[in-house]
Amino acid sequence: MKGLNFISTLLLIFGLPVFYTQCTETGTLDPDGTEQGGGETGGDEENPDTDPDDGQDEPPVEETYYYTQVTSELSDWTGEYLITYSDGERILVLDGFNDKYGTGDTDLASALTADGIPAEIGDRYKAVVSASGSGYSIYVSNIGYIGFSGTKNSLSQNTSDSPNQETDIWKISLSGGLCPANDNGYSLKWNPSAPRFACYRESSTNCVSVTLYKRSADSGEIPDPGPEDPDENPDEPDPDPDPTPEPDPEPQPGATGANTNGWLKNWEIPAAAVAMEEGVPYSEVINESLSGALAYTYKCENQNQLIVTHTYTDRGRRVRNYTMLFDATKKAALWEAYGMHKDNWWDDNVGRRKNWKYDPAIPKDWQSAGCTSNYHKGHQVASNDRQANITANQQTFYLSNQTPQWQTQFNDGVWNQLEQDVQNNAPTGRDTLYVVTGPLYQNNMTETDDGGETVPIPSAYWKCIMLCSFDSSGNMTDAKGIGYYFPKNAAYTGDKYYNYSTTIDEVEEICGFDLFANVPEELQTKAESIETELF
Repeated sequence: MKGLNFISTLLLIFGLPVFYTQCTETGTLDPDGTEQGGGETGGDEENPDTDPDDGQDEPPVEETYYYTQVTSELSDWTGEYLITYSDGERILVLDGFNDKYGTGDTDLASALTADGIPAEIGDRYKAVVSASGSGYSIYVSNIGYIGFSGTKNSLSQNTSDSPNQETDIWKISLSGGLCPANDNGYSLKWNPSAPRFACYRESSTNCVSVTLYKRSADSGEIPDPGPEDPDENPDEPDPDPDPTPEPDPEPQPGATGANTNGWLKNWEIPAAAVAMEEGVPYSEVINESLSGALAYTYKCENQNQLIVTHTYTDRGRRVRNYTMLFDATKKAALWEAYGMHKDNWWDDNVGRRKNWKYDPAIPKDWQSAGCTSNYHKGHQVASNDRQANITANQQTFYLSNQTPQWQTQFNDGVWNQLEQDVQNNAPTGRDTLYVVTGPLYQNNMTETDDGGETVPIPSAYWKCIMLCSFDSSGNMTDAKGIGYYFPKNAAYTGDKYYNYSTTIDEVEEICGFDLFANVPEELQTKAESIETELF
């Protein structure tokens, strides 16, 4: 759908950027594409010239704190740090503990700025280093004191109020890293083969020493622990550290970011406006109850809507499972967007979890427990679309991923046929199949769900698919698309899904969303206006 402006906010999340544009109170685009909010805001701004107390021309500026990489030896290592595995693409932070290892499920690469990692993001994972005994103790958020008990290739956890002097004391240096004081033959490392933080021998060449980021103030400068000197020349501007700085390039999907493989990125995300301050990467990150699962939420200008991206970990990396626009008034996602690629979202045949549960990233009272009788819990992202591991599949059984869908000869008929062909035709190499799907509410049908609540019943469904091709640099070279519109939420007796094919443009006119908003305009126009049989 062309001729509509949208907010081009590209959020790099663990190498998989998430792109959000414009949504309105009806769940569709504003007719004029006007950006809501923005610009200068009103308020109770004080006039500094009328303030008799400070006599200053400018209001005081709050200090901004960052975590910056430690690149030189420190005489005193006390302070607050992030313990990470950093490889130039990812910054995996020590964020939890599992049995006898530290976990690194969180990638902070997308949060890194020219000044460092903002403290409001990094603080939730900080490790407090304090002088203790003959070395330092390290207390990590969500873990406790970490140490080494002498068991090879492991890490110990101490949740008491004080460190154990026998196991929890460390020697720290830039050259040697974090070494248990009780055994000089080991150091804290990241194991890429079996993704985890643990203590390994120095001879373990397949493991990588940790990288430390220290909490600092004022554009990343590490503060002097002593009193600050007064400004001797307050009227002189600070010298420009770089008189000819290179401007940061505008992020382009498929060309920049930690993951340079454009065919693994989220080109399909529809347009939807988020109500967030500039530079804030997400509203909230939720640590889900599933192993390795994190959800990222983005507030919409419509307070009854929320954008959620569910992620999981697979083979040492964080993977975006799917992204949705959830609407509280409909108790359902108005669209869900995801990619299909046999190497990235691979099939390990983990089966169907069949354990429906409330989505931890969405208020419980927004969600429906699902309907029985003729309407069953119809997946929007199919269970068989996500078979890489148990967590990936379980996320498809969140109640936010279902809508009341007519079961006989629809959910188990044409809808299931289409799902199977999408699954069977997921590509490899540098092509990716992108899918966006959703319900329509064109009447006032309601049912009582399993929780005894009244829930709207969709009147129709749609699904749009685009096959995107890329060159070796990740640049999109071609795109082909097709849409499907099922005009009733009822039985399609003896029918075939391909009888309901149309163009993506036609579906956009029906559903009101600007789909595949990241795809370059020329390729998007062609793919959306021509109905191409993809399989």
